[in-house]
Amino acid sequence: MNTPTNTPENFNSPPSSELPEDRMEDAAMPYNGEEEQALINSEVLRVKQAYEEQLMAIDGVVGVGIQANEMGEEVIWVYLRDTAARSQVPNELEGVSVVTEVTGEFEAY
Repeated sequence: MNTPTNTPENFNSPPSSELPEDRMEDAAMPYNGEEEQALINSEVLRVKQAYEEQLMAIDGVVGVGIQANEMGEEVIWVYLRDTAARSQVPNELEGVSVVTEVTGEFEAY
C-alpha cells in the first residue's frame, strides 16, 4: 500500500493565473474581517488560498486558517477531526509552515 507522506510533493501547485486576486473565504459565522484584512497582502494568505481546497479535500480536515505560531510567525493552521489525517497534511507549502491541531468536528451554534 502506498501511504502519503508529509511532503508538499503530494500537493499540486495551482497555476498563478488561476489564483483570484482578492478571494475572501466563506465563513460560517459573521466576522468583521479585520484580521484577514491585515493579512490581505501576506504571502501566507496567498499560499493558504492556493492550497485550501486540496487541504479541505483530505478526509478528516475540518478547517484551514492562518494563525501565529509560538514564535509569532504566521503559519497555515489545519484543524483535524482526529489524528488519522495528520500524515496526509504537509509540514510546509511553498516555504510556509503548516501546523495541525486536532479539534474534532466544528459545530455551529
